[in-house]
Amino acid sequence: MSRTITQISLEIKASFVADVELANSYGLDQAKTFDEQFSRVSLEMLILYIVAVSVWTLEKIVDAFSLEVDSRIEAAYITSLRWYHAAALAYQAGDDLTYDPLTYKVGYPVIDETKQLLKFVAVKEVIPISTTERTKLQIKVSKANKLALTAEELAPFASYMQRVGAAGMAYEITSGVPVSVAFNLSIVRDPLLLMDTAAGRASVATAISTYLNNLDYGGEISTSGVIAAVMDVAGVKDMRYNHAIIAAANVDTVRIESATGAFILDEVNMLITMS
Repeated sequence: MSRTITQISLEIKASFVADVELANSYGLDQAKTFDEQFSRVSLEMLILYIVAVSVWTLEKIVDAFSLEVDSRIEAAYITSLRWYHAAALAYQAGDDLTYDPLTYKVGYPVIDETKQLLKFVAVKEVIPISTTERTKLQIKVSKANKLALTAEELAPFASYMQRVGAAGMAYEITSGVPVSVAFNLSIVRDPLLLMDTAAGRASVATAISTYLNNLDYGGEISTSGVIAAVMDVAGVKDMRYNHAIIAAANVDTVRIESATGAFILDEVNMLITMS
């Protein structure tokens, strides 16, 4: 990690004063600091600052380069979760794959982004409890606007993953519409800012809907996330999260995972009590 300009400057100053030749040439007292013996507007102070900024800039460049290299290595590491995520997004509907004997990889000879059907991908490794079952890779996918793939679209994608992925890997590949979820909430409001009307309830619903839309694909709803979203609504003084509602059933868990990778707010079944 790169040092700050101040840290670099202090190290240079300490080295400057500690150097016997420089101390003798300048007549420095090595018991005193650099700042105690040089003016802030001295030429030495200016040169030292320029050197410190140059070193800091170089260290920042090296840090950025190292992060990029690490990221590329991780992404290029075949069979890593990030690799599978990138491979799924690279799928080109209707195109055939070719094998490169130099890299031992299967891929497309020509990249055509207009044919890349998938826009949302979530990859998760599922480790079975039973020793008789195999570890599998759970892959959830959607098209633009989180639309589900049809059976005709999903089948060739599944075949694609079998060909580009690791030999012997078991896959669970699914695509579905976002899960509809409603919430039962009790809200304490400021009557000057939030009315117990359709418009007031719509403000709360909009805040929750925005939270759901901003979740990472394949992410989970958290009760704390819903609470934070509602508490940001003007006029909400306090609230109690009672439970979520999915398919007419109450869900009391702290975190909720979508079977299809995404959620959509079910405003019809929202239960909001205001006081």
